[in-house]
Amino acid sequence: MRLRAAPKVDAMRINNSRLRTYSQCPRKFYWAYVHRPTDTNPGVSAGLATPWVDEKLAFGQLIHLLLADYYAERDWRNTLNNMSPMAAAGRDELSHEEHTLWRDNLDWAGRIMEEYEKHASVRDDFSVIQVECEGSATLGQVCYTCGFAYASQGTIQDQCHDCWSPVHKLVFKLDLLVNHQGDATFLDHKTTSGIGPAYLEKWAYEPQMQGYTLGTRSVGHPARKFLMNFIRKLKSIGEKELGRCPECKGGARRRIGCIRCEGVGKVEKPPAEMPFILKPYLVVEEAVERFEVNRIRQCNEISSSLKVHPSQDPLALWPMRTDACFDFGRCPYMRLCYSGDPEFWFDPPEELTMNFIPRAADYVTRMEKEEES
Repeated sequence: MRLRAAPKVDAMRINNSRLRTYSQCPRKFYWAYVHRPTDTNPGVSAGLATPWVDEKLAFGQLIHLLLADYYAERDWRNTLNNMSPMAAAGRDELSHEEHTLWRDNLDWAGRIMEEYEKHASVRDDFSVIQVECEGSATLGQVCYTCGFAYASQGTIQDQCHDCWSPVHKLVFKLDLLVNHQGDATFLDHKTTSGIGPAYLEKWAYEPQMQGYTLGTRSVGHPARKFLMNFIRKLKSIGEKELGRCPECKGGARRRIGCIRCEGVGKVEKPPAEMPFILKPYLVVEEAVERFEVNRIRQCNEISSSLKVHPSQDPLALWPMRTDACFDFGRCPYMRLCYSGDPEFWFDPPEELTMNFIPRAADYVTRMEKEEES
């Protein structure tokens, strides 16, 4: 599939999370990954980050960390026991209420992992190839402008060898690379509160999964299917609920010699909801192709915008999508967007930027520097 010739842009190394932010709102992408205050040390990564971490995100990250220990055959209990509430919350300080909340969350995470360990030891029908597999995958097999074939996956190539259009790469980090029933595939953990039919169906077409599919091809383990590991955030997990013994009518006819309840009259009830679901999906090749085309277009747009300072065309560059301000809760950059003259939005008052911290380098930044060297 061909796209129009790209403007003079540079090859990009970018992950799906950043591209999802750009899809949601280009202005949000600018604040999060591009903006750099004039007095910032050049060695600091561009972008503004909030000094706090969303509680749901932090809890999900905690479960991911413990699952990585479990599948790497490390002692996840030791990790959990040595973790403070502040470290789990991703905060430098906590109020008394927040400290209590995160002590409870650490206990909750422990109960989830205790039950998960018992469940997975019986359920898992795969062998682990690699835990937290990182890499970068070329977007497209042939040049989107001229159709010239790219070098094989794993080769560093920044431009098409025929027309010099940029070659963009998607940086990825798989939770697990596994062998499932003789096929190499990837497994992705998802912590969630509720699971419905639409929620289960969407993952076959989820852009994140298309990116991971490309990732498996770049590391020599091309996946034709993948596994979603859903971990339900049930508060009652690990707590036993007793019901009447069906053999002796829960005490009305309690039999001392009852084998099922051992004469107590009550037995443990099965959980009302399944806390863990491992669901296989087939890779939809049409979705992967459309994912690549869309991501290449976005990379060209981003790279082109990065070459121009917002002051040169403030109303066209990094446009704000006002209908997305509350898509995932209140956007943390709203005050930056709605303050001052719209034509000088890129230069917000210092009292507003003081509410943010420089974005720390992540695995995308690290991998980009590794490939440059």
